[in-house]
Amino acid sequence: MRVRDVMNTPPRAVAPDDTLHKATREMWDHACGAVAVVSETGRVVGILTDRDVCLAAMIQEDTLENLTVASAMSPVVQTCSVDDGLRAAEDLMRKHHVRRLPVLGDDGVLVGMLSIDDLAVVAALHKDQHEAGLTPDDIALTLAAVAAPRAQADATR
Repeated sequence: MRVRDVMNTPPRAVAPDDTLHKATREMWDHACGAVAVVSETGRVVGILTDRDVCLAAMIQEDTLENLTVASAMSPVVQTCSVDDGLRAAEDLMRKHHVRRLPVLGDDGVLVGMLSIDDLAVVAALHKDQHEAGLTPDDIALTLAAVAAPRAQADATR
């Protein structure tokens, strides 16, 4: 199986100069915990999670209408390709301690989003490792690596 087979489409995205209110509304309306941050050309320039929004509002002591996505997003983003295998995507999540990967098309433009939840569902439904390329045990190890403090996660690799 490839990333294209399980990724979420259409991807939810906002611009760096959008307000956090708009980004939060996008997450709320589409029941997602993160949105990609894209440039005018569709290139991924960051990622914004619901946690990022909460922390930014508290630390910056302002309303979501007055804060921009750029003020809260993470500009360091791990991405994968639509043609990557699920194992490769899972390895990226484990190595970089992330739960979500923006998915890029052949032209480098955002086309989807892949989450650890998506991988868990696939692993559970396709217990034959040959079809899915990963097992429920693989997912458990990846989730443990993502959830653990970095020092512990690095020790499990």
